[in-house]
Amino acid sequence: MSFPKSKILSPTSLSQNGHNVKQETNVNINLTERSLTSAINSVANPSTTNAAADITPSPSTEELSPTESKTHNINEYKEQINQLNSCVNFLKQVVHLIQSNPLIVSAVVIATQQDLINLIPLLIDNCSNVEIKVDEDSMLTCCQASQYAKIDRILVTVDGEIKNLKYQFPDVYSTFQLYNISLKFIRIN
Repeated sequence: MSFPKSKILSPTSLSQNGHNVKQETNVNINLTERSLTSAINSVANPSTTNAAADITPSPSTEELSPTESKTHNINEYKEQINQLNSCVNFLKQVVHLIQSNPLIVSAVVIATQQDLINLIPLLIDNCSNVEIKVDEDSMLTCCQASQYAKIDRILVTVDGEIKNLKYQFPDVYSTFQLYNISLKFIRIN
């Protein structure tokens, strides 16, 4: 398989007239001691780095007094502990949900309405209320009421504002997809 000459990138390539053209690129890299140590740490521990840490670096201990840096570190640790506790509680609820013998269709768990109402606040900070709007037409079959209903939308109240879970919290929505919990159908008790 051969490529046309115009598509090949090399240090020396032919122009349209057949003349040799030399391509060069100069790159200037300026490193400070702080960026060099953070780069070394990120290479040494790739699992602990993330994109948010690269965008907004935390203040270094050189800029803060010793007592301020200790309280800053304590506050960071408390925040991490709170996030991990909410994650642990969420996973406990997921295990309880799966053990409570829900309907599992194509490896997707269809939970009860109350289970979803209990799970969502564990993933959203300052969540005061969760309301699940159900499509009324999907609850009835031709002869009897169905045990399952289609979710129209999930509304979440955060800091006094009502938000749609699917559009304002896509990370929470993807977390439910990751654990194969359906946000399209619920089981009615």
